Amino acid sequence: MQAVILCGGRGERLMPMTACTPAALLRILGKNVLSYTLDQLKKAGFKEATLALGYLGGQVIEEFESCEYKGIKLYFTSAEQTGTAPAVAYAAKNGEDILVCEANCVFDFDLNGIIDYHRAKKSEATFVTRQEPQTNRHICFAIDKNNMITSSAKYPSAENTSAVHAFTGVYVLSSGILENYDFNSFADVIEDAVPQMISDGCKIYTYGTVDFWHKITDAQGFLDCQKNILEGKTGLSFSARQNDGGIYTDTLSNFSGVSIVPPAYIGRNVVIESGTVIEPGSVIDDGAYIEKRVRISGAYVGKGAYISSRCELMSCVVCAGARLMKSASCGENSVVGERSRIGEGAGILDGVKIWAGKEVAHGSVVGENVRIGMGKPAFIDDDCSYGFDSCITLPSDTARFGMAVGTAMDIGEVVVAGWSGGPSAEALCSSFIAGLLSSGITVFDLGECTAQQVMFAVNRLTAKLGCFAAADYSEKIKLMERGGLPLKRETEHKIEEAFNRYDFRQLSYHSYGRRLDMRGVGVLYEMFLRDMLPAKFNGVNAEIRTSDAKTARISEELFHSRNDIDGERIVFHLSPDGSSCSAYNDKTGYVFHERLVLLAMKIAYEKKIPVSIPYSFPMGADSLAEEENGRLYRYYNCSDSDEDEEARKVAKRPDNFFVRDGLVLAVMILSYLSEKGITLSDAAGDIPRFYTTQRFVSVNCSPGRLIKEFTLAKSGGSEGVVYQGDESRAVIRPLKSGSGIMIFAESFRSETACSLCDEIQQKIKAAEDQIRK
Repeated sequence: MQAVILCGGRGERLMPMTACTPAALLRILGKNVLSYTLDQLKKAGFKEATLALGYLGGQVIEEFESCEYKGIKLYFTSAEQTGTAPAVAYAAKNGEDILVCEANCVFDFDLNGIIDYHRAKKSEATFVTRQEPQTNRHICFAIDKNNMITSSAKYPSAENTSAVHAFTGVYVLSSGILENYDFNSFADVIEDAVPQMISDGCKIYTYGTVDFWHKITDAQGFLDCQKNILEGKTGLSFSARQNDGGIYTDTLSNFSGVSIVPPAYIGRNVVIESGTVIEPGSVIDDGAYIEKRVRISGAYVGKGAYISSRCELMSCVVCAGARLMKSASCGENSVVGERSRIGEGAGILDGVKIWAGKEVAHGSVVGENVRIGMGKPAFIDDDCSYGFDSCITLPSDTARFGMAVGTAMDIGEVVVAGWSGGPSAEALCSSFIAGLLSSGITVFDLGECTAQQVMFAVNRLTAKLGCFAAADYSEKIKLMERGGLPLKRETEHKIEEAFNRYDFRQLSYHSYGRRLDMRGVGVLYEMFLRDMLPAKFNGVNAEIRTSDAKTARISEELFHSRNDIDGERIVFHLSPDGSSCSAYNDKTGYVFHERLVLLAMKIAYEKKIPVSIPYSFPMGADSLAEEENGRLYRYYNCSDSDEDEEARKVAKRPDNFFVRDGLVLAVMILSYLSEKGITLSDAAGDIPRFYTTQRFVSVNCSPGRLIKEFTLAKSGGSEGVVYQGDESRAVIRPLKSGSGIMIFAESFRSETACSLCDEIQQKIKAAEDQIRK
């Protein structure tokens, strides 16, 4: 009789344990699964076996490069492209019956008894089965009183009272059935060939057994199999000498200071430092290193894995070469893939899978699989946006971020949400809103809109927060307070902590928030702009150019009917996000955003309106405020105190929207020009000309320390510092992430502003080099 072992499947349900290693080579107590099957063939007297390879089959060939195992001659064939049925056909030769075993099973069957039963029944095919309590995890057969198979069912429910005989992965096929059926025309034996044989009335029997059998299809099955063998529930052998009371190890050490509660397995060349506790059912494979005060409870630690001090592993799988840094923890049935790195203090929740080669950041708590990208914690960037770094964003990602935002707020508070347009942004926003609702937040849904409309609606609807989802170039959700201001650091921290630690507010569905359709708010935004404009422009012929279709439509409706065809031609260019604009006409050339804001400030001061601007805005604003006897405030981008509270209150006022809304800025200036009957050149004539530039400098050490390394003219409060040159000035501000420094330089000449940036950058790099020394 011939024997074939099917070991070509991808082991999808075992991922990421099989991301780099085929299921047949997963290690059970220091020995791969395939070797257990070969031991059973050896025990039954087989002299040859064919291994049907597929996914990562080259590793199997390398493992058995001698083409021999304990006297069994091994042959190899590929099942990757053709499936299991052709692989079985390939193994059949010389008109003999064939024994087939699936490689993801560990069993202790009487194979000779099965073969004798098959021959005594004159069966065309015999399938070894067991009565299993959970039929929905197996392919099952229904049989008659003679054990002949009448039907098959894949993962039947408990309601199916006939298909209860679970297929174990071991079966015998007669030479006749192999001759009568062209197995090359089938893909899979069980799913394709067997139903056809049943339909044709072939004599197919089951062989029921109560012997040990374990099918390894997930992390729990992998762990349970090892534990059952350790507990002596089978006669299967593994290579390790037994120490006192069920501790099996090939490491020559008494593990002084280590508490080991049997049964446990410790492979070769394992180091375990004092204070560590190894609880029953734990398996530590060859070459693993366990530092002090680690707790391992029923977990598997793969070959060469490194577990730092104070880690806690609870019935999890840590694959070969993985590293867990200090105080990391892994929950039940979680998997850390090969060569992955779990950061210090990070937590992997129950059932979470970390794919091979991934990294989980320090202190983060991972509650979803990390398959693409890095397991980074949430971080709200300098633009007050949360971006999804991977090319694939799941609804659960954005819903979880919505839950984090909602958890940082009080139950019943109001959030305004909108999206930029397109199915991706809509899906992003919808799942985000679902997370908010589950946290007890009331959501005013603006639908498709602009970020500036969200900013307007937060004020108009007296909401606590505004959220704008966009998926134009990357997927991100922008958060804002009233007036479009960035969040304070305290609020950002609450959101990041809730997201990273999976510490969400949990409510019953009776307490969920309400989602209210507020898509008409866009009309109110247009009315807000319209109220700022005269019925007809006097001496002004304006045009808005923007990449956003919604803003372009609003602008056309606002200006087309008001334009004075014979008036001064002014073209405003809005930034892609709509937050700023520049103006151009033939006489002035380009008037850039900062000068337009100063002009709008002058207009505001004439109306006795105070103005609040970002801390990094050019100092020309201070000179203008002094000249116009106006009140000027500055707010921080990420305020971590109440130091700028008064400035933020002013910035939230609708009459200050022009600082963060390019369309409002354009409308305000056009209304002023029309009212005064003057040209843009006249209006901007007494606004000082200056040039600004900004630059990002990447650094590899603390930005705060670098900034202190060179002389500064004065401090910049809690957000950066001011560097004063002879004819120039710069604000130097570290990024919130700590990855670099932003330089905002200004001068009366563009060359001087650029030179100042160069000077500061050189000083930063020099300071960085000095620190490294």
